[in-house]
Amino acid sequence: MFSPGFVYELSAIVGALVVALIILSSLLRGALLRAAVTILGLVVVLLHYTVVYLVVTSTGVQLTVLPLLIVESTPKGSTLYPDIGQIIVLGILFLWWDKIAGALKKREQHGNGGAVSP
Repeated sequence: MFSPGFVYELSAIVGALVVALIILSSLLRGALLRAAVTILGLVVVLLHYTVVYLVVTSTGVQLTVLPLLIVESTPKGSTLYPDIGQIIVLGILFLWWDKIAGALKKREQHGNGGAVSP
């Protein structure tokens, strides 16, 4: 199917993009930060889960996705590591939280005739 070398190369790209994401997050502010982190973050998430899929389908490794963690199991033992995909999605939600909360508040006010609910 896919060579292990391809998976390692794709993993290296994900790692480099995570570093770029961290650097961008420290340099940018406001709307530009949200846009750049959202776009680059979604690319990282897509590539990360592509690597996860390729590992599961092309090797004898069993992966279990838990909240914020991935467990990699082989007959020789298991390894636990952070799930960068879930962490990035949470980071994106955090960046957009004020916009999401504002939209929900407007929707709630619009739904009950403009009256503010207790």
